[in-house]
Amino acid sequence: MTMNGNGHYERPNVARSEKLHPIYEKFGAWQTLESLKSEPGYLQQVLAPLYDSGVYILGTFQDLIEKYQGYEKSDEVKELRPEIVAAKKSAILREAREAAYSFYKKEIGKAQLGVDAAMNHVLGLTAPIDEGISAPSHEIKRSAREQTIWQYLLSLPPQERSDAIRGNEERLRACANSPVPIIGEETLEKLRREFAFDTRPDLIAMLDDATHIRDSVRRRSGNVNAAMVKMLIAKGIVDPMIEPNPRIHFETFGARSPWEKFQIDKRILEYDHRQEQLARRLERLAKDSGEPIFDTESVGRKLKDVDRKKARDVSKSRPHPMPRAGR
Repeated sequence: MTMNGNGHYERPNVARSEKLHPIYEKFGAWQTLESLKSEPGYLQQVLAPLYDSGVYILGTFQDLIEKYQGYEKSDEVKELRPEIVAAKKSAILREAREAAYSFYKKEIGKAQLGVDAAMNHVLGLTAPIDEGISAPSHEIKRSAREQTIWQYLLSLPPQERSDAIRGNEERLRACANSPVPIIGEETLEKLRREFAFDTRPDLIAMLDDATHIRDSVRRRSGNVNAAMVKMLIAKGIVDPMIEPNPRIHFETFGARSPWEKFQIDKRILEYDHRQEQLARRLERLAKDSGEPIFDTESVGRKLKDVDRKKARDVSKSRPHPMPRAGR
């Protein structure tokens, strides 16, 4: 955050560069990085480190896809059992995807700290005053004044308290320091924000810019991630971070609305339910076959074999329908 000589926020004045970051030249063909064409100068500056890392992530991932596709023929697996080869192969892309998600989560978290800092500036205008080491008499007077305000506000009908607090710095500070809620927490925060924005309009831009940066980091991380997904799709490879487990993806990128959160929670619950069913089936399968299960790919193959065998058995035991008589 950039402050001027008066201690007020100023948006960084950075000229936009018409030359796009190298990530676009190298990976723009995947058509997930078009937003780089319209970024303002200050955002280009903020997002440059993310794009630098994105170049490394995507370049490395391309190499790992090639390694994944030719893994069974490589010299390092000649002496290994097939199930061990399958487990090692599945780890190649999974570990790379997990590392990428860890990076996205860290970058989004750093951007969220910027939003938190901006909000602290906003709410700081009506935060309880920290007297530090002060004279006991002064502290007694301040405490007595707060109690008077609390008693007055609590004597009002609940529906009238917001109007009595709105725009009054002393009452807002007292409510923020009250041991019992005088009005709802969300309502109080809204009133404190209103006061801050009326008093310091520059704080509106500060919070808006911090939020825009946070959302942009989230979207651009998603753009880099989408390029990785397209690389997998182009080679016919299932993304190990989405199928079958969507949890890490959603925990990294979060939800943008209550409806989206509901859908995410529903999908994760469905996944957990499938995993419980799978665990029970695997337990029965291992007990019946006496063979260990090493990786999810062998699990899928074994379960499909079991399902096909059951389907054949059912088909054999089902009586054939009698031919219909002609009309």
